[in-house]
Amino acid sequence: MRRGMLVAATIAALILTATACSATPQPQASLDLPAKDQAAWVMPLDQFHVAGLEQVVTAAEDVLIAECLAKSGVEWPATHDDIEGQLMWKSSSQTWSNIPLMTKESAQKWGYGFEPAGGAAAQAKKQARAKKLNAIADATPGFEALFRPCLTAARKQLPPLSDSLNQLVAYVWDARDAAANEKDVRDAAARWRACLQKAGYSGLPNSPVDAMPTDALRAQVGIPAFGKQDGGPIAAATPQEITLALADVACRDSSGWAKAQYAAEWDQEVKILNKNADRIVRDHDADLATLKKDLAVLAAHPDEQ
Repeated sequence: MRRGMLVAATIAALILTATACSATPQPQASLDLPAKDQAAWVMPLDQFHVAGLEQVVTAAEDVLIAECLAKSGVEWPATHDDIEGQLMWKSSSQTWSNIPLMTKESAQKWGYGFEPAGGAAAQAKKQARAKKLNAIADATPGFEALFRPCLTAARKQLPPLSDSLNQLVAYVWDARDAAANEKDVRDAAARWRACLQKAGYSGLPNSPVDAMPTDALRAQVGIPAFGKQDGGPIAAATPQEITLALADVACRDSSGWAKAQYAAEWDQEVKILNKNADRIVRDHDADLATLKKDLAVLAAHPDEQ
């Protein structure tokens, strides 16, 4: 009980934070840019991503589904004791738009992978819970007929999740692609390729943003193909993958590619902000309002586990 009270208090504090944020008009992005930080790959659009929103929406749905299923005698363990960590967590090896950061530190630890959201412990807990929920579903006769109406009812009680994140990610990729096609960035990418070829690697893409490492390079080095985790624990990077990733990082820096790409990508995001500021700010405010409402649902359902 004590743990549930603490989590409820934390969520209540987060509601106040979300309320304060949504009550304050967001400044025009072109006039309020963040400080540049190439090492962390900070970009102008970062400030418009509402961290943890998707996790909060899922958790809010879950507690309402559990409440509904309980009426049919089905125990559906809905837990949100780690929601603060989901909201506050920041990966050192991944941007919010799922673009891996390449630093010497991340390459040494993760190779071309990245730390799972919330950290390795949170990922293990998520997988264990999914296994438990699947077991409940398999052991409950007519589960689908019970679950679907509960899911529909839960979603009717909650504000719909907008398409703002997908749009924001699209803007990020538009900026990234446009930057990669600028002449100075292409010239630096050519030097990057030559650097890795000198280190003995072949099958390289034209640029680090073009699916690096390629399938041919993965086969050469022995890196598992994308999408081969099958929901299990994330495979540790092999020594060969780490060696390649470290060489890649070194070549990105020595060729001048990282510096050129960052500068060009920053400028492209500023252009996107100037052109689409009204929509981006409006979507951000709507996401903050959704976050506030869903956090209120969680606060009304203290985690007793």
